[in-house]
Amino acid sequence: MSGNNPTASAQPAPVNLVRDRMSVTNLEVLGNLVKSWSTGDGSHNADGVFYPEPATPQELVQLLTKLGAGVVIPEHITKLTIVHYGANEMVLRVPPAALIKAKEERLKTESYTVPEFYADDPVKGTEPGATHRDKLALQAKRIGDYTIAHCE
Repeated sequence: MSGNNPTASAQPAPVNLVRDRMSVTNLEVLGNLVKSWSTGDGSHNADGVFYPEPATPQELVQLLTKLGAGVVIPEHITKLTIVHYGANEMVLRVPPAALIKAKEERLKTESYTVPEFYADDPVKGTEPGATHRDKLALQAKRIGDYTIAHCE
């Protein structure tokens, strides 16, 4: 066969799991948004506004951009699933095998990195005498991290 397949050039480029990963610069903003969806209370958001849950990744990007979260959601992510669960229910999120394998490959040559807020020693919000505000900020960052992490 010759290489003149006209549909070959129309196919999307393969996903690069090193380059094409979700990221949110301000996890506190994302965490507070998720807290507002959980509680139905917009006061968690810096502007005090309750925002409805987005239906698509594009809507999520628009909302997080508006809130100043610094978000990147790669084009290959085409579906958004928001899961609400009860206190008596356990939800095990099983990440895509390709993400786990890609991270295992990167760990052969790279350091394991975690969000910056974990680098503080002690983590701000955990130290004795931490302010209520610092504790809430840490909670929001952890919720934000958990929300987008693929456990890689």
